[in-house]
Formats: sequence, structure tokens, C-alpha cells
Amino acid sequence: MGLEVVAANNLRRIDRGLRVLAPAKLNLCLDLLGQRADGFHELETVMTTVRLFDTVELRTPDSGEANGNADGAIRFTAADAAGRPLPAEWAPSDDSNLAVRALRVLFEQTGESRPAELKLFKRIPSQAGMGGASSDAAAVLVAANRLWRLGLSTDDLLQAAAQLGSDVPFFVAAIMNETGHAAALCRGRGERIEPIAAPAGKAIVIAKPAVGLSTASVYRSVEQRRCDDPRSQSVARRLAEGDWRGVGGEMRNALQAAAMRLAPELRAVAAAMGRLGLVAHQLTGSGAAWFGLCPSLRHARHAAARLRADHALWACATTT
Repeated sequence: MGLEVVAANNLRRIDRGLRVLAPAKLNLCLDLLGQRADGFHELETVMTTVRLFDTVELRTPDSGEANGNADGAIRFTAADAAGRPLPAEWAPSDDSNLAVRALRVLFEQTGESRPAELKLFKRIPSQAGMGGASSDAAAVLVAANRLWRLGLSTDDLLQAAAQLGSDVPFFVAAIMNETGHAAALCRGRGERIEPIAAPAGKAIVIAKPAVGLSTASVYRSVEQRRCDDPRSQSVARRLAEGDWRGVGGEMRNALQAAAMRLAPELRAVAAAMGRLGLVAHQLTGSGAAWFGLCPSLRHARHAAARLRADHALWACATTT
């Protein structure tokens, strides 16, 4: 069946369902503003989507299959970009998978449950600080609301997203954006979103070593829990102006030192990035992916090729 655009660039209709592109994100700045009474950290961060996507397919089972499925039954499968099935430990089918949990949250919020087929094609590395799992969950929320005509408002979807994780509201807003691109200054745990009208198309190189990092372990290892000179608002202004070099001059990630203590391999990645003539480079989120701002997409492609060939890293060139 041919694809029909039904909303933003990220959503397309398929047989019995919707296919959604779930973008990765990068943190251009991440400031910690102290620890809250609930144990989470108050933060300010500037996030932008990049053109690296997981693909989420949500379908209603055909009539024969649906008769054999109880309402709320979810048939889940996951594959890599080439369609090869992923092992269960990488993509569990229970509620420990954020995409599966997103459907459960919607069923609870709307009081409706129905059988569903959910399939993920993973391209975004896991444990990278690029928000792959959060983006997949956001894609499920948006797709389910559209596919089953649940009638949830944007605020309703953002409320559901906040129950799933701090980054999920940002991705809901990004996927619903007509341009297919989003940037925002995020506050609180990351769930309070102030959109930034930033130009798209800025060149990026991203690399990740084999090691992965859990967000919780990185936050536990942070030594300085309050930044003395937060920069996120300044980075947000530079980004809105399209000042890529200005963004690079003020980038910072308050989690970077902790991540590098937990994963010393990151020092070699940082050193390699430092030899590639980038505008600036740093860790994204809690890691373990490292990214660099590039003067051009051609430069980003050359940098990614060098990182793959010389350092055996997963690496890609893309744009915002």
C-alpha cells in the first residue's frame, strides 16, 4: 500500500496503521541547578532533534487476528535498520519497554484498551544520551491518538508523556511539529518546554563507543550538582539566531565529567573529535554518545568516516 502523509512530516499512513519517524536528540547545553526534594535534579537544557530516526509502526490487527486478541493485548517486535530481529534483552516486550508502556498509559488515561501490533526499527544507539527510547514512546502516543481517534489534546498527550520520562514531552512536541524538526529550552526535570524557533539543517557528527551508560548511574556520580554560571538560556538565544559558532562557544554538559569517570573510553572519543577541526564537541545527555558541530555537512561526513576508520566507532553525519 502506498504511503499517504496524514500530518507532520514524521507521520505516514500504512496498511491498518501509522508509521512514525522518532527522531534522536542532542543536548547542546545541560545545566544542573541543584537537587530537588523528590530526588531528581532541577535542570535547564537546550535540546535539538537531529535527522537520525527510529521507525515506529502501530497497527490495528486485522479482523481475524483481533478476534483472537483480548483488548489491551500488545504484539511487540523489534528489528534493526536492516530488518534483523533484535534480541529480547535489547528490546523487551513487557512494560519495561517504554514504547509498550506508552500504550498502557494511554489505555489507562482514556479508559479504552484495544489490541495492537507495535513494531520498532532501531537506528538510534541505546544508552547513548540521544533519547531513543523516549522518542519511541512519544511516537507511540502520537500514533495511537491519531490512529484510534482518541481525541486527546496536545496537553493531554504531554501529560501522558510526563508520566513516562523527562524527555518524552519534548519528543511529543517534536513529532507533532509540522516541520519535522524541533528545538527547545527545557526546564524542571526536562518536562517544561519552551520551543526555540531555530533554523534546521546545521551539520553534526555523532560518535559512540561500544560502552553504554545508564542515566541513573551518571546522575549518581555527579560531584557538582549546581552550575555556578548556567549557560542554557544564552545557548538558546544563539541557536534561535542561527549562530552555530556562538552555540559552540558556550556549549556545556554538566554530566560530562561524571560520564567520563564511569566510561574512560570517552576520553579517546573526545581526543579524536578534537583533531577533526570541529566548531565544538561534547557529550550529549548522560552519554555515551559524543557529538560535534561542523562547518558543513561535507565536513561532518568526512569526520564520521575518519572516526569509523581510525577508531572503530559507531559514527554518523547528519543535520538538525
